Amino acid sequence: MKRLRNGQGKRAVFWLLVALLGALAALYPFLSGTDMMGGGYAIVFASFLPIVAGATAGFVYIRRAAVLDAILDGRNLLVHWTYSDEEWRRYVAVEARASKAEKTTLFFVISAFALLFGVGFLVIAPDREAGRSVFLGMVCLIALVGGAALLSVRLAGPRPHDRPGALVSEEGVYPSGSLHTWSLLGARLETVKLVERRRPSLEFTYSYPTRYGLDAETVRVPIPAGEEGTAREVAARLREDTA
Repeated sequence: MKRLRNGQGKRAVFWLLVALLGALAALYPFLSGTDMMGGGYAIVFASFLPIVAGATAGFVYIRRAAVLDAILDGRNLLVHWTYSDEEWRRYVAVEARASKAEKTTLFFVISAFALLFGVGFLVIAPDREAGRSVFLGMVCLIALVGGAALLSVRLAGPRPHDRPGALVSEEGVYPSGSLHTWSLLGARLETVKLVERRRPSLEFTYSYPTRYGLDAETVRVPIPAGEEGTAREVAARLREDTA
């Protein structure tokens, strides 16, 4: 129950509800007596995406909730850094801009494919009612993806009112409000780099499997003033684990 109360657990509940709504939508044509050739099959087909996506994301977030519990409990913790208010505001602003740009690009890519599929089915479907049903389903999908992207930008990642701090463990890093882990589902820590510039940071790059192969993400954790030596020790320790 504890893991369901942290932020990752709440997201797991959200995505499992998405899967449940998709399952109810798939059952609707059978329960309501809808003509299957007159749009029923199209509704069932359109329901598969939220079912699969919701169930998959729900499982992933349940696992992530367990990792976050371990980090917050101090298991395998390497360092816990705190920051001044000014350091934290700068960090939040940089991460927010990067997250918004990434989510916006992803939304437009998914929307373009969904709209192309919906318009194509509307044009070539022999049954115009079925074509309209699929098109409306794709419009609803775009709205759902847009809502999820907006929530992700607003809820994920560090926020100005979070406690200014970051935890680094052998399983992942947790700048307050944002979990990055390389300990589950085939993920792997690839590199740990100490970036020494005007605002020094530790950069963690990790890979994780997707349906199209491996993808990678880089997360930056700012180094508080005077903690550069500790940062080098943390980087060296994690590099040993990746060797």
